[in-house]
Amino acid sequence: MNKKNTLYAFITAALLAAVLLLSIGFKEPASGSFSPVFFSFSGGSGRVSISCNEVILDKGKSEALIVFSSPNYSYVKVDDRLYEGSYTEKSSSFLIPAVLDSEFTIIGCTTAMSTPHEIEYSLYISLNEEAPGHLSGDQKASDKENKEGQEESEELKDGVRAKAALGFSDSDAPKIPGYTFKKRLELKFARYFDVFYYDKGVKVVGVADRSYYLCIPEGEELPKDLPENLTVIKAPRNIYVAATGAMSLFDALGSVDRIGFSGTDEGGWFIDAPKKAMENGSMEYAGKYNAPDYELLLNKGCDLAVESTMILHSPETKEQLKNLGIPVFTDYSSYERTAAGKSEWIYAYGAILDREEEAEKAFAEITDALDSYKSIAGSGKKVALFYINNGGLAVIRSDEDYITDLILQGGGENAFSEAADNPGDSTAITLPMESFYDLASDADYIIYNSTIDGSVSSLKDLLSKSELFKDFKAVKNGNVFLLGKEFYQSTDRLYLLAGDINKMLNAGTDDMVFLRRIS
Repeated sequence: MNKKNTLYAFITAALLAAVLLLSIGFKEPASGSFSPVFFSFSGGSGRVSISCNEVILDKGKSEALIVFSSPNYSYVKVDDRLYEGSYTEKSSSFLIPAVLDSEFTIIGCTTAMSTPHEIEYSLYISLNEEAPGHLSGDQKASDKENKEGQEESEELKDGVRAKAALGFSDSDAPKIPGYTFKKRLELKFARYFDVFYYDKGVKVVGVADRSYYLCIPEGEELPKDLPENLTVIKAPRNIYVAATGAMSLFDALGSVDRIGFSGTDEGGWFIDAPKKAMENGSMEYAGKYNAPDYELLLNKGCDLAVESTMILHSPETKEQLKNLGIPVFTDYSSYERTAAGKSEWIYAYGAILDREEEAEKAFAEITDALDSYKSIAGSGKKVALFYINNGGLAVIRSDEDYITDLILQGGGENAFSEAADNPGDSTAITLPMESFYDLASDADYIIYNSTIDGSVSSLKDLLSKSELFKDFKAVKNGNVFLLGKEFYQSTDRLYLLAGDINKMLNAGTDDMVFLRRIS
């Protein structure tokens, strides 16, 4: 065979191999340097962003070059191994091991504040054109970032929140054929949903990612020629609730009887209404948010799924529910930065369930209680609320977090204000024990967040976390409290924590709702 024929044969074989690879769904090359198709991150203060422009594959291993928009990161920790960086005047870069097509956690240590502290981030990197971010319509941060290929994640990035935080306007009301727009709900605290009212009892609920839900009252015909971006919810009476924080709002509306299925089993509930409903059989466990029992939901006529933003990590589940004819409502109340804002989501469910009057009455009670706390004067006493994660690091709350706000409303001072004044996405900040000790050891009261870490139920359990606690002022004085597991499931009563804080500061611990002293 001459050289020319050999070359033709080689090219033909290469083309056939390429076609074969495509036909079997070849997604990612075996080795080399590549630009991510999709990248997102969550965590941190919101002041610093992370980008990833290169992924290196070699013999089944993957590494990512990540860049912080700050020169103050001294190291990155992945699986307890430290990685050093390289620096410019404006950035810190690290080459780290990466997990593709699945969320993974890193810890970055920043020296930008008065003391170095470690911050936990979640990253998602994909070389796959069908990555979840593409399937769900990921958002772009700006024209400049688009050109640089830095795509924003739909679920947790500033772009979504900033847009939603501006609120909806009357002009955002979708046009519904055959119906006249009347008014928009005037919200006092919530920033990540709104309700538009039309004639004949028709409503549209809009949420943070600019999804719209058309709520049709019982007996009203479905309008024709609806806009494609509307999800129709028609007088639901057999609902699957996977968003645990929404359950108490249904209870406050007197509508737990309209929930047929729970995404949390009986042992996972710490509030009465769902526990009783599951005990008497009126509510069934139908699987977790990302693994529902589709057959059960379909056979028993589920007509709405209420999901938290966790569903954004499992887009295939949302798509499957929709394919089965079950509309999916995504609750973004976790984005709210005040307890009142979270509680005000009762209006969204009031609209969906046609229980606006009940919503108005319930929220009036909440605002009246919140107003009563305005007269509470600051005590000057420091309160440290935290938990210790599996890596032995202390996780505290940002100054922009609603729990911190409730501590202030109750008359306390945030012991971590020096490290936690970080407006933005983060509600949780991770500190190494040395920095945590410097800030919290002289706090007058410490509150362990047992809602997140249930391994502490006594002072002995706390001391087993670290011997440093023996030197804490609050431990010596017997001022150690637990935040109960029912707190995060009590969206309609979050404000009561401010009252608990005030009782704690004034040694009146009787009749506390969410806090209890431990010894």
